[in-house]
This record gives sequence, structure tokens and C-alpha cells, in this order.
Amino acid sequence: MQIHVIGDLHGFYPEFESLLAQTGIIDQQLNWSANDDQLWLIGDLFDRGQQTLACIELIMKLQLQAPNMGGQVACLLGNHELMFLAAHKFSNKPVAAKLVRQWLDWGGHGDDFQNISAAQLEWLSQLPAMALIKNSLLIHADNLSYVRYGQSITEVNAYFQALMDNLDFELWQQVLTAFSARGAFNLRLNGPKNAAQMLHLYGGSKIIHGHTPIPIACGKTPQATRRAFNYADGLCYNVDAGIYLGSPGFVFSY
Repeated sequence: MQIHVIGDLHGFYPEFESLLAQTGIIDQQLNWSANDDQLWLIGDLFDRGQQTLACIELIMKLQLQAPNMGGQVACLLGNHELMFLAAHKFSNKPVAAKLVRQWLDWGGHGDDFQNISAAQLEWLSQLPAMALIKNSLLIHADNLSYVRYGQSITEVNAYFQALMDNLDFELWQQVLTAFSARGAFNLRLNGPKNAAQMLHLYGGSKIIHGHTPIPIACGKTPQATRRAFNYADGLCYNVDAGIYLGSPGFVFSY
């Protein structure tokens, strides 16, 4: 069994479909064909690209098909999903204009807001924030905000589940701000230490994350970004290829 991880898609459906086909995860009819493997999306399906809902539709379809072959498909909550959910939740409140404007500034598309289905909204609201898969800690963001919300993966995921029913706008804003920070593991002195502390707390021998595009983190051209960036003394793998910047993307398998 292999674990396949794809970084931030940001609504770029053709690239997503191409990556799945190239690695044999789907067949020509776009059906699951990876047997008992697992596919994980690292979060940030939304914004910038034009086909977020198509990405979600395919993920949900594969999520239903994979267990028939012993496989699994899952997706983590990214800060762009959280922003979209916040904008949708508070759309009828006085704060709506400010929040929607913030979402649009993040690359949001009004069509997604209008066309998302109830089933897709429910699916988004159930996404976990973290997972420990085959001794790897999967998180969306390269920051330490997770420790604010729990001392275990179960506690952190429960916090975000409870947040979905919370109508405290200021709390949502605080979580969004904290969740959007980046670079905690790429600091010259404290980066490896921060990564090691996360692994000690939540488990695993390495962190796999997205959130910060590799071309920005490393100064590489997007077109040349075709594999994960291993750093922090080998403890971290960044899988955000920067597809929205022009990278063809990649699948990180282990």
C-alpha cells in the first residue's frame, strides 16, 4: 500500500485530473484504480483557479469508490476552505461584506459561493485538520497554530468540528489569522526545533504540509517545481507545488 499526497490545488482541475491519471490513481473513465492505496489532498482546494467545485466533485466520487478496492481518499482542511466556510456562514450577518471582501482578496470566486451544493458544504465542514498516516504527520499549514487547539490529533480535529457550529465571528477571525501564518519550520535556528516539537506532540517521524508554495519558499521557478521540498533537517516535506503559479504539480508518494 502506498500513500499519495497532492498539495494545494486552488481550483486547477485539469492539473488535478492529469496528476491522478499519470500516477494510475484513476483510469480513463476517471474512476479509482489505485487498489488499496490512499490518496490525501493537503487542503486549499479553493480560490485562484476557476474549477474548485469540479475538484471537490471528483474527490467525493473517488472517496466513495476507493473503499470498494480497499483504498481510501481523504482531504485536510486548508485555510482557504476555512475562509470560504466563514464567508458562507456569516453571509447574512452585518459582518458579511467585510468577510466576503476578504475572501475575494484571497482569490475567491463568486460562482463558487453561488453554485456549491449542500452536500459539498457538508463535506467541507467535516474535513479534518490533521492526520497521522503511515508514521507521517499530515497538516495543511507550516505553522504552530495547531497547538492552540489541542494536545492530540483527536483534540485538534474536534476543535475544528466544534468551530463549524460556532457563530462567534471574532473567534473565526482569530482562527483564520492564526491558521494563515506560515514558515514556522523553515527558520534558520528554530525551524527544525519547531518541527520536532510538533512531531513529539502529535506523533510521526516527518511532517508533510502544503500552504507555502515551494517556488516562493525556495526561489525556484514554478515550472521547475516537480517534487517535494525536504527541509528542517529532513523532518519536513512541503508538497505545495505552486500550481496556481504555473507548476504542473506532482504527487508525493511514500
